[in-house]
Amino acid sequence: MKKIITTLLALATVLCMIPALAVSAAAPAITVDGDLSDWEGLHTLSVVGSGEWEGKKVTIYGVLGEDGLYLAADAYHAKYITDKGNWWENTNFEFFIGNGNLQGWVSSKGMSDTNTAPSLSNAENGRAVIESAVMKTESAPAGYHTVVELFVKSENLPAGSVQDNGSIRVGVAWKTVGDINNNGEAAGGGNDEYWVPKLTWPNNNDKAHVTANGIFDRNGEPEPCQHTETEVVGAKDATLEEEGYTGDTKCKACGETVAQGTTIPKLNPPATVEPAPTGDVLNVALAVSVAMLILASVIVSEKRKIHE
Repeated sequence: MKKIITTLLALATVLCMIPALAVSAAAPAITVDGDLSDWEGLHTLSVVGSGEWEGKKVTIYGVLGEDGLYLAADAYHAKYITDKGNWWENTNFEFFIGNGNLQGWVSSKGMSDTNTAPSLSNAENGRAVIESAVMKTESAPAGYHTVVELFVKSENLPAGSVQDNGSIRVGVAWKTVGDINNNGEAAGGGNDEYWVPKLTWPNNNDKAHVTANGIFDRNGEPEPCQHTETEVVGAKDATLEEEGYTGDTKCKACGETVAQGTTIPKLNPPATVEPAPTGDVLNVALAVSVAMLILASVIVSEKRKIHE
């Protein structure tokens, strides 16, 4: 038994010495239902209006899963059009996949009362085949709030569009005819009804990058920080009244907490020490001791006299 325990301890020690391997994040499970809570933690791109367009914004989501490409848009807009003849004349979310022009869209044209049956792009003329999509619109203080979610299966993505680094190029735009916003890509940040996040989609080489970690601009997903410079923050000494803390180790470059600190127990109160007797106390004690000895001697002497 002792031999087995010794072997296990030695194995654990060796394993602890092996550096941890970097593991790529797996794409979360996305359900195309108009609820964006399952997108939490993924990187997004946005166009946020300012000045006279304050309150208008769109947040674009994207993730490349093992089964295909998921895209979503969360838009607050002033105009909502559903009754024009062509899909692009109505409120829509448009995208282009890969380095070619594989186009797809979700348009409000022909929306049902349930807001869950939008018109979709199809496979005609090199258009993307959308497996499933949802478009939900409701009233908002400044106009409307619309959420779009869609899914394109892996087999319907352009051949070779998924790159070796696990990303795919996608151009994205939110649009309603006549609904102007600023701070987007159009005209280098000018005003346009195409709400396109900056650093994306002016041409094929500038499309966004979609990975398992979200959607990123034309520069792609940044390399993970190596945390080469760190500092300890939040450290404090323990006192008699409060616990202390060793402090958290944080990266100076990205601010990520590299290591959590630990709690330091409260200090123990000092042991009680009896004061040393003073000279007067010693004198009194000596006098009492002498008196007791004299008294004892007298008592013994008297007892002897009685017996004699």
